Amino acid sequence: MGLLSSVYFHVYNAYYKDGNYSNDIPHLTAFGIVGTSQAVLLVSLFLILNEEILSVDISKEAFIGLLIFLILVFYFLILHKKKYELIYEGQKGGKYDSLIFKVFSWVYVALSFASFFAYAIIYKT
Repeated sequence: MGLLSSVYFHVYNAYYKDGNYSNDIPHLTAFGIVGTSQAVLLVSLFLILNEEILSVDISKEAFIGLLIFLILVFYFLILHKKKYELIYEGQKGGKYDSLIFKVFSWVYVALSFASFFAYAIIYKT
């Protein structure tokens, strides 16, 4: 959970701004960005590793997997009982609270979303 915590912290902090919100629900915004990027990465890796071409049947399974990941796994890791506050307090001022890790976190999120495009290029669908 260390990598995910660091990524979530930096995305959350981009919206939280040390208590000065730039939107009204930074924990949900960060949840949406990080959770969706991780779900897209997992679905893309599943499709690539199983050498599957995305069809209607597989897209339903992939969509269900994405929802299960977002709702069950990620919800309980971050949002349930305000664990995002513990993540924020634990990461703030720590060894991962630096510009290098901030850039890495956003690159990781971008590459996670890009994994679906990599899948599309591999299978030219």
